[in-house]
Amino acid sequence: MTKIVVQPNASGTGTFTIAAPNSSNTQTLTLPDVTGTLLTSTGDGSSLTGVGKVLQVVNATFGSGYTTSSPTRADTGLTASITPTNTANKVLVFVSLAGNGASGGTGSGPYAQFTLMRGATDLLRFEGEQGYNASTAVNSTGSTSTTYLDSPNTTSSTTYKVQAANPAGTGVIGINNSSCVSTITLMEIAG
Repeated sequence: MTKIVVQPNASGTGTFTIAAPNSSNTQTLTLPDVTGTLLTSTGDGSSLTGVGKVLQVVNATFGSGYTTSSPTRADTGLTASITPTNTANKVLVFVSLAGNGASGGTGSGPYAQFTLMRGATDLLRFEGEQGYNASTAVNSTGSTSTTYLDSPNTTSSTTYKVQAANPAGTGVIGINNSSCVSTITLMEIAG
């Protein structure tokens, strides 16, 4: 028969009571077959461990307007840094580019191409949805967003940023038109 032992703390002076609720039901509380700490309704989850737990969240905003007509990628100014606590952990990246646009050129351009980067490493390229008004010969690009799960394999400070380019090399593309704000959010996920 398995035993249940209540182990007092020799240094403690308080009294802890296990109280039953006012109920006419019969319930069973099954303890897990592992060593660990129980989370209460007043706990914040900081004592929990395990794969998938969100360990920290970093958020950054960028509200300045950015435009370019160059097909060469350049930093937009949207950037954030996080320091993972374990090399096995992952970083979930959320990017929201607000009010990006394109103007000028022809029906084949310009269009906005973005690159999510970790330091100098390309992680993901994505584009804003493009529209073209033939009567005015103006291209337009709406807001866009992306999500990426990265495995940086480091416990050093790691910077994520967004670069932009205008591959058509004609007209102008940009983000944060009309005083909009773009955001980047980094979440460290326990591996």
